[in-house]
Amino acid sequence: ALSGRVIEMTVYPFSFNEYLLYNKVCVRKDKDFYQNKILIKQLFNEYFLHGGIVESFSLEKEFKKNYFESLFRKVLLDDIIKRFKVRDVSAIENLYKFIISDVGSILSPKNIENSLSKTGYKLSVPTLYTYIDYLIKSFALFELKKFDWKLHSIFDGSCKYFLIDNGL
Repeated sequence: ALSGRVIEMTVYPFSFNEYLLYNKVCVRKDKDFYQNKILIKQLFNEYFLHGGIVESFSLEKEFKKNYFESLFRKVLLDDIIKRFKVRDVSAIENLYKFIISDVGSILSPKNIENSLSKTGYKLSVPTLYTYIDYLIKSFALFELKKFDWKLHSIFDGSCKYFLIDNGL
């Protein structure tokens, strides 16, 4: 019996190179790029705006925004709120919006706490760590931790957060 045994596999959205291959554009050499330069730029603009989630590729442009909003709701409500039993839905939603509005910037829970308190949300640093962890575990975000040769600098809590996909 194999009950209780699973093989976990994480499938991420397409990278830009995978997106090009999906659209039958193969770039192996500089020559390939220059021959398809206009098409590659057009595909890059589409990828940048709509991301690499395969389900969205077949949707018309006017439906993509609605698709990503409903995907966000599904991730937020099902994956985070139900799974982790979060009671303050608006707080985690506003935290997510705050992080993605400052995507790629160095953030720490302490400076997030300071910024959110100015908007009326009172979340403690431990709660912020917990909520950010929920967002990462549900693949709504991923974090890039600070690298430093001095080990004590790694533990200051500041990271860069990125969306798992541009469409979101």
